[in-house]
Amino acid sequence: MRRREELVSELERLAQSDGTMPIVQRYIPGRSLAVSALVHKPRVIARVAREALSYNPVAGGVPVWKRTLPPDAVGVEDVLRLLVALGYEGLVNVEYQVGADRVPRLMEFSARIHGSIPLVIGAGVDLPLLAARAALGEELPQVLDYRVGFEMRWPSGEVGRIREALGAGSALPPRSLAPAGARARVAAVEARDALRRARMARSATAAPCAHARVTALPGGD
Repeated sequence: MRRREELVSELERLAQSDGTMPIVQRYIPGRSLAVSALVHKPRVIARVAREALSYNPVAGGVPVWKRTLPPDAVGVEDVLRLLVALGYEGLVNVEYQVGADRVPRLMEFSARIHGSIPLVIGAGVDLPLLAARAALGEELPQVLDYRVGFEMRWPSGEVGRIREALGAGSALPPRSLAPAGARARVAAVEARDALRRARMARSATAAPCAHARVTALPGGD
């Protein structure tokens, strides 16, 4: 919703038959960050930070393009301190938004195996295996190293978001709300990828060859 007056009608529309109302969250423009972690006894055994760079639907939904971040990225240590302070046990995914003020704001706390696990495993940390070993009573050393800058993209999700963006009446988020630096990074990478695809297409017409790329399976975080 973009206007306060829309709130009442939307709450009435989304309310369940028993009167249960939906959760209302404030829209926080900026970066979408998250931490996947395993906490045991309670100690952080492993963690991988990441950022979602695009979604399908465009305004927010399933991450289409995501990339691992360094462990000193904004908000990561805050998340880990929170998990230890809560005495949390097990595998978890914590999502948060970071606006222009660089203040992390909690969005979602998921005590489950989540959709970004393939990215985490690809970055070198097998969180499900570590969680199973912890559940079996093994004493685990900390696994703190992982591949920073590792990316995954969901091709059919990319097609879906482009179709939505080009469709009539698409409700895109205000472009002015995204940080200028983030817009520039995304535009630069998308331009690079478009140039790479064009070169690959020209090569394919000159001589048959096979190309492979890492992609992520669809699934929410």
